[in-house]
Amino acid sequence: MAPSPSPSSSVLVMPLHFVLPTDDDRFPLSVSQFQPPPGVPLRAIAIFANATGVQARFYHRFASWIASQGVVALTFDYRYSGTSFPGDTLRTLERRSGDGGAEDEYQDRMYDALLTAPRSGFGLNDTWGRKDLASVVRYAFRTWAKVPLTVCGHSLGGHLMLVCDYKSTYHHVDPDGTVRTARLLALNAGNPHPKDSDKGTWDEEADYGFHMAGVLTLETDGVFRASYMGLGYDLPYGPGKEWTRWFNHPHFSLRLDADLQRARENTKHMQYIYFGFEDDVTIKQRMMEQQARMLNVQEGKVQTFWIDPASHTPRWPVCGHVDFLIPSKPVPAAISQPVAAAPASETPEAQSSGNSQAYTPASNDDDIVQSDGPPLRRDETIWQVLLEYIVDGTVDERLGTYRRLTTADARDIAKERKLEEEFRRKHHRTEDGCRPETGYPGEEQGNEAEPALKSKL
Repeated sequence: MAPSPSPSSSVLVMPLHFVLPTDDDRFPLSVSQFQPPPGVPLRAIAIFANATGVQARFYHRFASWIASQGVVALTFDYRYSGTSFPGDTLRTLERRSGDGGAEDEYQDRMYDALLTAPRSGFGLNDTWGRKDLASVVRYAFRTWAKVPLTVCGHSLGGHLMLVCDYKSTYHHVDPDGTVRTARLLALNAGNPHPKDSDKGTWDEEADYGFHMAGVLTLETDGVFRASYMGLGYDLPYGPGKEWTRWFNHPHFSLRLDADLQRARENTKHMQYIYFGFEDDVTIKQRMMEQQARMLNVQEGKVQTFWIDPASHTPRWPVCGHVDFLIPSKPVPAAISQPVAAAPASETPEAQSSGNSQAYTPASNDDDIVQSDGPPLRRDETIWQVLLEYIVDGTVDERLGTYRRLTTADARDIAKERKLEEEFRRKHHRTEDGCRPETGYPGEEQGNEAEPALKSKL
């Protein structure tokens, strides 16, 4: 079974790029805004919270498509990533060489740009979540009234949207007194702790690989080497340090009680659904379940939706960890172009690297040849499913394994925290997972980190 395509899916909507100062500290966020074409009624708002190391431009093709269906779509880069940098740093990052700016040169410039980020007072939940993402959500609430707003959190973004403060971010009163909240759509945003493999046993290789590439190189290189682990582009030191603490705690992004309470407050008041895919080799079904079971399951607003693309007839395309956001070919030909703040060639987006996600897609649909013919397009299948939730807050439960969690699903957080404390004492593990047998690296250890990782992954 597959949803039927929309008749307006052939329009390619071009974005308006602008800088949005954050509410708390006026940091210049690079934002792209996709508006429905003339004559297409506004139906909803969608905000994309990026995955680890993924630039906002990666989401633009899907954002353009949902805009053609009547959805205002906003993408942005977290501070000190993509094109969200202070002016002088951004101009250096944008500078191209005479040959057009090769990817390796861009990576070198990005590394230098990441080193300009502050090391202290800068992290994932407090900064990228409660300052950056929250500012974009408030901007959307102020700008468009009387339509539903959905935050689409992809991987890392699905964690950050949970730890924003409910009252200051998601509880909005329109000028006429109408109270609005948001919907939360988590996309492959599970809990990848080493013991949360599908078998429920400790994944020693994942633990070792993360230790070598994440914990050790963070101290030697001054940045979080997400690229070594296939997690997109590298991150600044502060968010990287918090990432190591997430990975080394069974409650991941909700390891701190204050963040857990924020997530539970949000899922007390707002509808939350987790979309996961059987062909995602990064985040498996148990990881989805472990994440969802930490939320406020008592209110009946927490849902999970696990989809197996290969089980559908006609066959669906690969969804994977990032593939589901990549359009099937050919792309639309008709263009709806807004009045831009600057010529397209002068925008920060146009000046940066051509590769916006730095992940390797699971497959190319064009290369798939099977006896039952080519798969359906993404705008005929998974994009229609996502659009339905963004607009109406509903899903066709027949397309996957749907669950609405209850009190019986809740994890015993207090017990798990006690067990974690005992584990750390027994194994002498630090908060960020540093192992006593390797410690923090000296000069010779730092040089060995990447080869050792590659032998394990």
